[in-house]
Amino acid sequence: MGMEVVFEIAAFPRQLKVNGVEKHGNVFLLGNTIELGAWDTTKAVPLTLVAQSEEETSWRTSVLFTSSPVGFPVEYKYIVKDQETHETIAWEAIPGNRTFTLTTASNVACGKVATQSSTFSTTRAPSPGDRSASLGNNGNHNGFQEWRCCRTTREASPWWQVDLGASTKLSQVTLWKGMTYHEQPKHPEACPPASLVAAGGKSSVLPASPLWIIVSEEEMQQEAVLHAIEASKTGVTALTLAAFRLEDAYDQRTLTLALNGVSGRYVRLQHESISSVLQFAELEVFVASEMGTPASKVQQDGVFGFESRVDGDLHEYVDSEWVDPSQDKIQLRLSIGSFRKEEPAIQFFDGVSSSTQAIRANVRYEERTENAVGAPTSEWSSRPVDARGAALLDKESGEFRQELELLAKQEKTPLDGYLNSSGVNSGEEWLAWLSSKHLIDPLQAEKLRENVKSQTFGSGDILLSYGQHHRVAFFVREGNVRVSGPSSATGDVTFGTVTTGSAINDFALFSIWPKQNAVFTAVDKVVVDYIPYDSVAAALDEETLLKVRQYFIRERHSNNLTPTTPTHFVDGDHAQFFRMKLPPSSLSTPSQHRIHLDFYSAGNELRGSAFLLPSQVNAHGEGSLTLPIFSSGEPVGQVAIHFLLIRPFVHIHNSLASVWRSYWRERIPLNGGHRGMGRSFNQVGGFRKALTRENTLTSFILAGRSGADFVEFDVQLTKDKVPVLYHDFFLKMGLEDQQAWTQGTTAEEYEIGIHDMTLRQLQRAQTTTSSRKSEPKLKQLFKKHRAAILSRSAKTSLFIKDLEAFGPSNEDDHITAFHPLLKDLLTHVPQEIGLNIEIKYPNAVFQTSFRYTQPFAMNSYVDTILQCVFDHAGSRRIFFSCFDPELVVLLRAKQAKYPVLFLTYGRVHSPAFDPRLTLQFAANFAAMERMAGVVSNSDDFLVAPEAITLVKRKQLVLLTWGDQNTSHEFVQHQKRHAIDGVISDNMLDLTREDKKKTANAA
Repeated sequence: MGMEVVFEIAAFPRQLKVNGVEKHGNVFLLGNTIELGAWDTTKAVPLTLVAQSEEETSWRTSVLFTSSPVGFPVEYKYIVKDQETHETIAWEAIPGNRTFTLTTASNVACGKVATQSSTFSTTRAPSPGDRSASLGNNGNHNGFQEWRCCRTTREASPWWQVDLGASTKLSQVTLWKGMTYHEQPKHPEACPPASLVAAGGKSSVLPASPLWIIVSEEEMQQEAVLHAIEASKTGVTALTLAAFRLEDAYDQRTLTLALNGVSGRYVRLQHESISSVLQFAELEVFVASEMGTPASKVQQDGVFGFESRVDGDLHEYVDSEWVDPSQDKIQLRLSIGSFRKEEPAIQFFDGVSSSTQAIRANVRYEERTENAVGAPTSEWSSRPVDARGAALLDKESGEFRQELELLAKQEKTPLDGYLNSSGVNSGEEWLAWLSSKHLIDPLQAEKLRENVKSQTFGSGDILLSYGQHHRVAFFVREGNVRVSGPSSATGDVTFGTVTTGSAINDFALFSIWPKQNAVFTAVDKVVVDYIPYDSVAAALDEETLLKVRQYFIRERHSNNLTPTTPTHFVDGDHAQFFRMKLPPSSLSTPSQHRIHLDFYSAGNELRGSAFLLPSQVNAHGEGSLTLPIFSSGEPVGQVAIHFLLIRPFVHIHNSLASVWRSYWRERIPLNGGHRGMGRSFNQVGGFRKALTRENTLTSFILAGRSGADFVEFDVQLTKDKVPVLYHDFFLKMGLEDQQAWTQGTTAEEYEIGIHDMTLRQLQRAQTTTSSRKSEPKLKQLFKKHRAAILSRSAKTSLFIKDLEAFGPSNEDDHITAFHPLLKDLLTHVPQEIGLNIEIKYPNAVFQTSFRYTQPFAMNSYVDTILQCVFDHAGSRRIFFSCFDPELVVLLRAKQAKYPVLFLTYGRVHSPAFDPRLTLQFAANFAAMERMAGVVSNSDDFLVAPEAITLVKRKQLVLLTWGDQNTSHEFVQHQKRHAIDGVISDNMLDLTREDKKKTANAA
């Protein structure tokens, strides 16, 4: 026996396209149970196409769950696979996945009256306010977003309780926990312990504080509850209360407890602790009589990539491009385009080249066909190839500078992107607009009209804060509202003013958030009509709310349709890129596989063809080749191509179960600590060097405690393939001999690569910044004062509490090591500190001499770092960055979990001798390759802050680094212009200056 579940989903044709061509994929179902493939894409469940039109397709399947017990928490998502090759081409990236509990029984706790021992309140975006008890039984399982969880303050034994309304015979409770490490960088009390320990090849965590489920017929008193808990520990059952312990671990998302027919009206979740916070997404309570009854249910999931809940975000969460390790394919990437105009990528012997005119390349991957008995024939069949192009080769950044000049000349900033509105002038017009779209009937319109309220704001009052997701619409009847960027310690930037007769944020009532975030502040007395989401939900039934959601989803889809596919070409400014999936055997069977390149003039005349055999790609996996171009059997030119071979990264956690690669929530600008607290060996502009050594665990912990949302650090490999934290490729060390020891002379200085030293050699080496003769000063001080620092009787700071996690003195080296391991950072640095892992890799401009050596074979180099991260990172907030454009493409393709940003020198006005150093290249490249964003040098933003707007218009995250970021004023200058984050030295001084400026302004 089992339980049948029917799954239904709609998808737009554009979501099903294979490599952008007029060929559609099929929809599959993938999830955490055996019946849904257990996150193995090769075992995903196919859906049947049941309806199709030009605008939409509908899919359906039925799954019989037999191996998963009734009451099991199910996580799943929809994916799209190629009809012919069965490769995964797209998948949903909805935060927390789609979920349901495998039962037809009623969740009798949903929507009932809930209370908790205290209520945490916050002013932080996107949803400032109370984390009330009602968030714990509203039907929302998503514990990955902090604002969707109920939460108490820190206290002794906090609790949450639901009143079922009547005595009920219960069978099971399911707790969906708060997994909020992605959203809470500064609330360590809500995070797991700092110390993770490896055990048996798996990551295990320190035990959590005990959680108890208490069931009672009567209203509970805390003293009686604690007594029942103590009695339960000894096997004694209290007369009026039943206490059951939930076995918990921090890395579990759900906890399930069988109640076996226990009856009660009140169900309490109790934390047993001296001091803790209780936070979770949902507590489900199921009725006994209905559990285990064979039946079926229908999961109507709306549209592919969109949340199906009536209050879910109307953002399209769809991602693509992952070299799936379960499908035994490698990806070959070809690029055509020269960064030196005097050496064009495509040259014909008649003098025509890609420097003088546009030439279009068309690429096909072909396999030799076989006859009925499996013998090869002379025929070739084509496989899909993804083609792209962008303006990447112009070192003068003509396109970008032109846009920058136009933006700078604008007298007024267009406010449409900030207002998040349908453009109506009043609440009455808004109701008329909904009616005209046949979304509401006259009776519903009247109910909504009755719920429109009036509110007055005084001068300086804030209607909406930066990044706030507030489901409320404002219709300005009187006064002026200033629209500005995020506030900084030195002020903000005004974008414009909203006047009487304007609507603000009415799209938010249906969970559509602004394309550009801003602060809305009353300039003078402002009177508004407003309507909150609660009033809309009360006036409209669920069916109508879902109808409105579907309207907006389809409306936004139609707006995203492009009438024609852009034609890509190669010239002095533009490059073309091609991707294709190959079987690994293609590298060793040249007679069976080939890449066919055709070249066309601007008039679409075929000029010639070239062929590349996969076997020509070398073992290093990256490089350049020059191929002859033939026409009518004669050579007529040549083409220079660059290739990148991407092999799959194989790891048990490299799946589609947890994908955050495309998720980056808009918020106030982040503070990043450069190498921790900042550079410790040299500094610029008269600013002091960091007091703790850079790229050490001590520096990272202090940076987090000094206000850093995340820390940036450099990772590279030793000779024996161990990821270590160090900035430079080479290390200056001392060569010693017998005479040096006896005569007291200094060692001879010698430079050696980190990649040429084993970990043991690196840790024992005498360098110009360390000596084997004596311990580092920091380590000496820590050992001397360790007992006092870690004494539990002493008054300890948050930093001291973090140090306690390092345990006995034989682990002190982790804190003070000059060349710490990436593994130690992931194991010991507090989890609330975000991590920006910069992968050090030799660039193609200055460091070609060792870029193509064996230690830097790109696939194995990146795989080793990813292996360490996937083994030890757990639920940490991590993003990667690198200066090398090939490596970031490879890094993104190998995994779908972590965001990847492209590092650049970001030249706009400054001279750039190579196009790859420009901001135009970085922004266009990141957008084309669907990176999360760009990390740019900040120098040119000082004179051209409008460049921030241009980059963010491409839907890219923008962070900065550089010497200028040591200046408090320039850091604030960038924050005023809505930069996403600033990576700075002198983190402590900058945060202190913030506090001073803020205090003086107050």
